[in-house]
Amino acid sequence: MRWGAAWSLGYIGDSQAIEPLHKRLEIEEVDDVREQIQEAIEKINEQMRNAPRLSISIESSGSLCVGEWDSLIVKIINDGQGPAKNVNISTFGPLDCSCEPISIIQGGNSLRSKLNVRPLELGREVPLSIHMTFEDDRDRKFESTNKILLEVANINEVKSRSKPSIIVHGNYEVIESGTR
Repeated sequence: MRWGAAWSLGYIGDSQAIEPLHKRLEIEEVDDVREQIQEAIEKINEQMRNAPRLSISIESSGSLCVGEWDSLIVKIINDGQGPAKNVNISTFGPLDCSCEPISIIQGGNSLRSKLNVRPLELGREVPLSIHMTFEDDRDRKFESTNKILLEVANINEVKSRSKPSIIVHGNYEVIESGTR
């Protein structure tokens, strides 16, 4: 099968190709090319339905204290049908952080991992960006960045040990397609 028209507008399996393909379909007059474009759209939609979809929640065992190491539990949920492989979590913000990579999260499953943090800044709303990269079973690469706010106290302050829970959902994009 020829995918010439579809290939010129984006990679098969690349969610970013959907919009240009729809635009091309609206203006294309040649029936053979219209059929190719429609088949490419259907194939991309099918592949994206089978892709992993990760969401993340973070729970603290209590108030975080500036300059002190503590652990946050990171719960990663794969709401998609396909597995998410080679899940790496990195963070950006006024915190020192470390988290072990996760080899695989099967579709429909979740797991918890420990995120070691040491806040470097006081505040009721200290920003933390969580960046996740992962692959699907076709080695397509996905990434997502989620922003959350954490409360960080001074170690000398007396605070109630509440359990804040922040749930964030990201917008995921294919950043590299393993199929062409």
